[in-house]
Amino acid sequence: DGSILVGDSTYFSPTISIRIGDVTDLKCFNPLTLSLDDIQTNVLRKESIEINGKSYDAYVILSKTPIGEMTCWQANNGDLLKVVALMGISMIMEPKNIAMSMQPQMDAYMPTDDLAVMTSAQTNIDIPEPRKVNKLLIRFHGMKEKSFAITDSRQTASFSDGEVPYAEYEISAALQDYAKSVSLPITDKSLTKYLEDTPYIQPSNPEIKKIAEEIVGGEKNAWKAASKIRAWIYANMHTKGNIGILRSSVDVLHAKEGVCRDYAILCASIARSAGIPSKVAAGLIYWRNGFYYHAWTEVYIGKWVPIDSTLAVDFVDATHIKLSEGEATDMFCSIRTMGSLKAEVISFKHLADE
Repeated sequence: DGSILVGDSTYFSPTISIRIGDVTDLKCFNPLTLSLDDIQTNVLRKESIEINGKSYDAYVILSKTPIGEMTCWQANNGDLLKVVALMGISMIMEPKNIAMSMQPQMDAYMPTDDLAVMTSAQTNIDIPEPRKVNKLLIRFHGMKEKSFAITDSRQTASFSDGEVPYAEYEISAALQDYAKSVSLPITDKSLTKYLEDTPYIQPSNPEIKKIAEEIVGGEKNAWKAASKIRAWIYANMHTKGNIGILRSSVDVLHAKEGVCRDYAILCASIARSAGIPSKVAAGLIYWRNGFYYHAWTEVYIGKWVPIDSTLAVDFVDATHIKLSEGEATDMFCSIRTMGSLKAEVISFKHLADE
């Protein structure tokens, strides 16, 4: 009640009066999280802008959203003329005949890099055999928000908001001991929310329950059960890197293909169905020549531990750096860091070095 609801985070409704200097709090429905996002808009100035050879008088509006800032040019009648969004991605209004005739634009447009490459954090040194790294000390320059400096039993993080902000992470990865795992069922009421259904993680779905029973069987050791789930997903899923939408665990189970977040969501769903509290973690992982955005799962076995069903083994190396944790949609907050990070590897060790 009392909120101003807009249909899109990039522009004002034509029914809202616009004046230079106005700062307005709005709400916009987010179809990914199935919730209302808080949007703050600031009308910066008015200027003339040329689009497709035609001049328009436009308001320049800065929109602050949960995933970052966007600058929008909006005509007096409410038409959205241009948006400059995250990572310099731009959208420009075009007449339908131009938009539907792609050949002239495709001839003129040359993309710079694959999005994953463009948003990766390049390093000062290479890390050989990253999947065997069990100790890592690293600093990410350009990390502007303290909320991404997450500390847990595996990862210690600190944040500096100086002239060039950065976050420093010290990660210690270890093989988990089956003997130290709790037994199923886990009855700690503080963990109940990590066993429940959400829009994308659906442990009570009959198909998810059936596959969880087939995988886990009568296993009561929580870590052994989680290991079986990881192994099954790794063996039965296939990587398909061009899936851009967030999908539910049931959709992923049907398709048995997807990107890392699909693996993580399915793993969390099956684990919850088996009675293992679980959540989705997202952040960065070292691969080839830099740190790339990645998602995996964390399960509770007496303590929270990572498990990555995109890998063939249970060991989750120390180049997995967590920036967010929780439900499937929480991973999108890390979008605010994309394209701004540079990695400084201070030190690392491999399992064989110990």
